[in-house]
Amino acid sequence: MTGTDPASAYRGRYTTLRGGARMLRRAGFADHAAFAASQFRARALGEAAAPGDLAAISTPEGLALGVVQGALIYVVGPSGLTAVRAAQAVTVFEVP
Repeated sequence: MTGTDPASAYRGRYTTLRGGARMLRRAGFADHAAFAASQFRARALGEAAAPGDLAAISTPEGLALGVVQGALIYVVGPSGLTAVRAAQAVTVFEVP
């Protein structure tokens, strides 16, 4: 959507979720949500999310990032692609 790949420095350099998380920690990020926060503006509480924005949701495994589309957030998890209500977002990042 933006014409740039903010994760290009990491793309293809890890093969597991654990390896990707380790790489981000070595780069100074607490997790993938912290990396997203370094790349995109967090929308203010109550500010409407737009299609294509990233949203962080809480899961039993920790935060997950998904893509906003209308009233839903599409997120990939251990069981594959799923959709959750946009109201479950704890943070929304504006993707220009």
